[in-house]
Formats: sequence, structure tokens, C-alpha cells
Amino acid sequence: MTDLFNHKHICRRLEEEIRRANRYKTPLSVGIFDMDGFKNINDTFGHQEGDRIIIKATETMKQTFRETDLLGRYGGDEFLVIFPETPLGNAVKAAERFREKILQNIAEKDKTISISGGITFLQKEDTLQSLIHRADMLLYDAKNAGKNKIAW
Repeated sequence: MTDLFNHKHICRRLEEEIRRANRYKTPLSVGIFDMDGFKNINDTFGHQEGDRIIIKATETMKQTFRETDLLGRYGGDEFLVIFPETPLGNAVKAAERFREKILQNIAEKDKTISISGGITFLQKEDTLQSLIHRADMLLYDAKNAGKNKIAW
């Protein structure tokens, strides 16, 4: 439906990027994004409308992020973005652009959709699990701070 990497494949790619970043000592940033209010869209307008919104979000991702960034569907309305060779500050800027474009591209009179995200960077002792966990905790912070936010 989205033409993005699935959960298993995006995690495999992240493991590869972690190895590459460690080997060549290059920065690596990761973001997890979740659509705010998505459950309400499915409950109110049905899953077909929810699928349409997911497709619009996917199109927005492809227009916003670089071709070298790796995009994946992490869960139902969660996306994982890998930013190879990208310091945290640049990944945060890209995430903010994505958040703003979601508001522009998916805003409809009877539907409110925004996106929250958690952005982190690879640290020396990180594993796949620790990196994703930290991004997920930052996403949780963004949601708790009122949604439609990027935390890093």
C-alpha cells in the first residue's frame, strides 16, 4: 500500500547502517514518527479513509526526505526514518519540515492529522534495540508534550 520498507526490512537496514556508521565513524540519526489522531480517523471515517491518509503521509515523506534516507512503515501509523551520515541537528530540521508538510498536505476541514516524532543519533554503545528504544521514548515525550511536536 505504501511502497515503503516493512518493519522487518527497515530494521535489517538499520542494523546495516549502524555497522557502517561504526566502521567509518560517520554520524547516523534515526526518527520514529506517529500520526496524531489516526485512531480517531479510522473510528470515525473507516479504515479505507485511514488507508488514504497513510498513503498521503507516505507521499509527503517521499517528497520531504532525501533519496538517501531510508523510509519504513514501523507499525500501523508509525514510520521509521534512517538518516545515514546525518548529524542530529540536520535530522531534526528534516523532521520539522515533515511535520509542517503533514499539516499542509493532510489538513482537511473535517479531519485533523498531525505527526509527532522522536529523533536520536547513534552513540558508541548503541544496538538496534537501544537506538529504537531511545527514539521511541522521545516520541512518547513529544506526544506527552501536546502532540504535533518533534522531540530530540
